[in-house]
Amino acid sequence: MTDIREKIRQEASKLHTDVLYSSKGHYYAAGMWKWVHYILGGVSIVLGACLAREMSLFGLTIADMGGIVVVCSALQTFLNTKKTERSHFVSGVKYNTLQVRARRFASIDCDADSGIDVGTLRSAMEKMYQEKSELDLKSEKISKFAYWLAKRGIANGEASYGDETE
Repeated sequence: MTDIREKIRQEASKLHTDVLYSSKGHYYAAGMWKWVHYILGGVSIVLGACLAREMSLFGLTIADMGGIVVVCSALQTFLNTKKTERSHFVSGVKYNTLQVRARRFASIDCDADSGIDVGTLRSAMEKMYQEKSELDLKSEKISKFAYWLAKRGIANGEASYGDETE
Protein backbone atom coordinates (compact mmCIF):
# COMPACT_ATOMS: atom_id res chain seq x y z
CA MET A 1 0.00 0.00 0.00
CA THR A 2 2.84 2.37 0.81
CA ASP A 3 4.39 1.51 -2.56
CA ILE A 4 1.31 2.80 -4.44
CA ARG A 5 1.18 5.87 -2.21
CA GLU A 6 4.83 6.58 -3.11
CA LYS A 7 4.11 6.14 -6.82
CA ILE A 8 1.22 8.61 -6.58
CA ARG A 9 3.54 11.04 -4.78
CA GLN A 10 6.14 10.64 -7.56
CA GLU A 11 3.48 11.31 -10.21
CA ALA A 12 2.35 14.40 -8.32
CA SER A 13 5.97 15.60 -8.23
CA LYS A 14 6.24 15.10 -12.00
CA LEU A 15 3.01 17.03 -12.50
CA HIS A 16 4.34 19.78 -10.24
CA THR A 17 7.49 20.09 -12.35
CA ASP A 18 5.56 20.02 -15.62
CA VAL A 19 3.13 22.75 -14.65
CA LEU A 20 5.94 24.80 -13.11
CA TYR A 21 7.59 25.06 -16.54
CA SER A 22 4.25 25.82 -18.19
CA SER A 23 3.46 28.51 -15.64
CA LYS A 24 6.84 30.21 -15.94
CA GLY A 25 6.74 29.90 -19.74
CA HIS A 26 3.40 31.68 -19.90
CA TYR A 27 4.62 34.44 -17.58
CA TYR A 28 7.66 34.98 -19.82
CA ALA A 29 5.49 34.92 -22.95
CA ALA A 30 3.20 37.54 -21.40
CA GLY A 31 6.21 39.71 -20.64
CA MET A 32 7.48 39.40 -24.21
CA TRP A 33 4.09 40.39 -25.66
CA LYS A 34 3.98 43.35 -23.30
CA TRP A 35 7.32 44.55 -24.70
CA VAL A 36 6.13 44.04 -28.28
CA HIS A 37 3.12 46.22 -27.44
CA TYR A 38 5.32 48.92 -25.91
CA ILE A 39 7.82 48.90 -28.76
CA LEU A 40 5.20 49.11 -31.50
CA GLY A 41 3.24 51.73 -29.59
CA GLY A 42 6.36 53.72 -28.73
CA VAL A 43 7.58 53.82 -32.31
CA SER A 44 4.14 54.91 -33.47
CA ILE A 45 3.96 57.69 -30.88
CA VAL A 46 7.45 59.06 -31.54
CA LEU A 47 7.12 58.97 -35.29
CA GLY A 48 3.56 60.29 -35.14
CA ALA A 49 4.78 63.24 -33.08
CA CYS A 50 7.56 63.89 -35.60
CA LEU A 51 5.03 63.75 -38.42
CA ALA A 52 2.84 66.26 -36.65
CA ARG A 53 5.78 68.63 -36.39
CA GLU A 54 6.92 67.82 -39.95
CA MET A 55 10.46 67.02 -38.87
CA SER A 56 12.75 64.18 -39.89
CA LEU A 57 14.27 61.66 -37.52
CA PHE A 58 17.31 59.45 -38.10
CA GLY A 59 17.33 60.49 -41.74
CA LEU A 60 13.81 59.22 -42.32
CA THR A 61 11.57 61.28 -44.53
CA ILE A 62 8.05 62.22 -43.52
CA ALA A 63 6.74 59.61 -45.97
CA ASP A 64 9.01 56.94 -44.44
CA MET A 65 7.82 57.76 -40.93
CA GLY A 66 4.19 57.74 -42.05
CA GLY A 67 4.68 54.28 -43.54
CA ILE A 68 6.34 52.98 -40.38
CA VAL A 69 3.53 54.37 -38.21
CA VAL A 70 0.98 52.62 -40.39
CA VAL A 71 2.89 49.32 -40.23
CA CYS A 72 3.33 49.52 -36.43
CA SER A 73 -0.33 50.34 -35.93
CA ALA A 74 -1.38 47.52 -38.24
CA LEU A 75 0.89 45.06 -36.40
CA GLN A 76 -0.53 46.09 -33.03
CA THR A 77 -4.03 45.55 -34.34
CA PHE A 78 -3.27 42.31 -36.20
CA LEU A 79 -1.16 40.75 -33.44
CA ASN A 80 -3.53 41.98 -30.73
CA THR A 81 -0.60 42.29 -28.35
CA LYS A 82 -2.56 43.26 -25.23
CA LYS A 83 -5.02 40.38 -25.60
CA THR A 84 -2.20 37.90 -26.22
CA GLU A 85 -0.27 39.22 -23.22
CA ARG A 86 -3.35 38.89 -21.00
CA SER A 87 -4.09 35.39 -22.28
CA HIS A 88 -0.57 34.18 -21.43
CA PHE A 89 -0.70 35.87 -18.02
CA VAL A 90 -4.03 34.23 -17.14
CA SER A 91 -2.70 30.84 -18.28
CA GLY A 92 0.39 31.39 -16.15
CA VAL A 93 -1.76 32.07 -13.09
CA LYS A 94 -3.88 28.96 -13.72
CA TYR A 95 -0.82 26.74 -14.21
CA ASN A 96 0.77 28.25 -11.10
CA THR A 97 -2.34 27.48 -9.04
CA LEU A 98 -2.25 23.86 -10.21
CA GLN A 99 1.49 23.71 -9.54
CA VAL A 100 1.02 24.79 -5.93
CA ARG A 101 -1.76 22.25 -5.44
CA ALA A 102 0.39 19.46 -6.93
CA ARG A 103 3.33 20.41 -4.69
CA ARG A 104 1.16 20.40 -1.58
CA PHE A 105 -0.50 17.16 -2.65
CA ALA A 106 2.88 15.44 -3.09
CA SER A 107 4.37 16.72 0.15
CA ILE A 108 1.34 16.66 2.48
CA ASP A 109 -1.56 14.56 1.18
CA CYS A 110 0.58 11.64 -0.01
CA ASP A 111 2.31 11.33 3.35
CA ALA A 112 1.40 8.09 5.07
CA ASP A 113 0.43 10.04 8.18
CA SER A 114 -2.14 12.12 6.29
CA GLY A 115 -4.83 9.50 6.84
CA ILE A 116 -6.01 9.83 3.24
CA ASP A 117 -6.70 6.48 1.60
CA VAL A 118 -5.01 5.50 -1.67
CA GLY A 119 -8.28 5.56 -3.65
CA THR A 120 -8.89 9.18 -2.69
CA LEU A 121 -5.29 10.05 -3.60
CA ARG A 122 -5.70 8.40 -7.01
CA SER A 123 -8.91 10.32 -7.67
CA ALA A 124 -7.30 13.61 -6.68
CA MET A 125 -4.27 12.88 -8.88
CA GLU A 126 -6.50 12.04 -11.84
CA LYS A 127 -8.46 15.24 -11.33
CA MET A 128 -5.25 17.32 -11.40
CA TYR A 129 -4.11 15.59 -14.60
CA GLN A 130 -7.50 16.29 -16.17
CA GLU A 131 -7.23 19.95 -15.18
CA LYS A 132 -3.75 20.12 -16.74
CA SER A 133 -5.06 18.59 -19.97
CA GLU A 134 -7.83 21.18 -20.13
CA LEU A 135 -5.33 23.99 -19.50
CA ASP A 136 -3.07 22.63 -22.25
CA LEU A 137 -5.98 22.68 -24.71
CA LYS A 138 -7.25 26.15 -23.79
CA SER A 139 -3.94 27.96 -23.40
CA GLU A 140 -2.05 29.62 -26.21
CA LYS A 141 1.20 27.88 -26.97
CA ILE A 142 4.40 29.45 -25.70
CA SER A 143 7.37 30.07 -27.96
CA LYS A 144 10.59 28.11 -27.66
CA PHE A 145 12.25 31.32 -26.52
CA ALA A 146 9.74 31.81 -23.70
CA TYR A 147 10.27 28.17 -22.68
CA TRP A 148 14.05 28.68 -22.74
CA LEU A 149 13.69 31.79 -20.54
CA ALA A 150 11.49 29.84 -18.12
CA LYS A 151 13.94 26.95 -17.99
CA ARG A 152 16.83 29.31 -17.37
CA GLY A 153 14.88 31.20 -14.70
CA ILE A 154 13.97 27.99 -12.87
CA ALA A 155 17.59 26.80 -13.04
CA ASN A 156 18.62 30.15 -11.51
CA GLY A 157 16.27 29.62 -8.56
CA GLU A 158 13.20 31.64 -9.59
CA ALA A 159 10.88 28.86 -8.43
CA SER A 160 12.78 28.11 -5.24
CA TYR A 161 11.09 28.69 -1.92
CA GLY A 162 14.38 28.56 -0.06
CA ASP A 163 13.24 25.71 2.18
CA GLU A 164 13.83 22.75 -0.14
CA THR A 165 16.32 20.18 1.00
CA GLU A 166 16.53 18.34 -2.31
